Amino acid sequence: MKTKTSFLLGGLTVSFLAGIFFVGSRWCKYIRRQQRLCPVVETRVPIAELSSSSLEKLQDLARYPFFFLGKGKQAIAYESMDGRYVLKFFKHSDRPEKKEKLASMIQGTELAYSLLAERTGIVLCSLTPLSSSLPVTLVSRKGKLDRVDLNRTIFILQKKATPLRRTIMTYVALGNMEKAKQCIRSLFQLLSFCRKNHVLDQDGALIRNENIGFIDDDAVLIDTGKLAWYENPQRHTLHDLHRLKPFESWLSLATPELLSTFDECKRQYGERI
Repeated sequence: MKTKTSFLLGGLTVSFLAGIFFVGSRWCKYIRRQQRLCPVVETRVPIAELSSSSLEKLQDLARYPFFFLGKGKQAIAYESMDGRYVLKFFKHSDRPEKKEKLASMIQGTELAYSLLAERTGIVLCSLTPLSSSLPVTLVSRKGKLDRVDLNRTIFILQKKATPLRRTIMTYVALGNMEKAKQCIRSLFQLLSFCRKNHVLDQDGALIRNENIGFIDDDAVLIDTGKLAWYENPQRHTLHDLHRLKPFESWLSLATPELLSTFDECKRQYGERI
């Protein structure tokens, strides 16, 4: 009888310890996953309070999983289930050089949210804690499910944009050349708006990195991490025109009938300083 009792107690003890180990390992994985993302920080540029409608939108989207979209050296992006929004996180690192780059990216994001929200598609930019916990399910590139609390990390919610060249070629393929020309005009309107607000995109590979897209036929900047305050409009203009040379070369090969529109917009942009 004692042997059976001892065996039963031993089995219960093993099950109890296994349960503790399982719960503990899951909790450790959650903590490590949360630590890979950049925690909330003190902002340097005044950030508007998150509106109730924006929070409701986020809460509604958080009911469904976000799927892995892509990642860079400093950030990782997930797409909402309806394909209309992108949730971006900054990667956390203790390395000094990466901390410096991260601080610069956060400053660029603050500028975008404060001055260029409509021109970057940013719906929400949370650099400080939310009013309450808000868990969200993320689906990794390999299909693994992760849970992250948005209250404990920096994140950006943006409308998803269609890349510049894809948008133009879609209209060209459909025979709608006027819409394609309007895309080019909208591109220069975006650059003019940034210059007027003294915000410079320091991304030298603006076209190659597909950092310009379209939301409802309006050109927007997709990556806000390299935005900086800049007050010299002449150098700003030269910088922009230099970065557009790859786009001009692409137009000459893909659809040369749009070059006249590009040249006209470029000339006007250079004159309006």
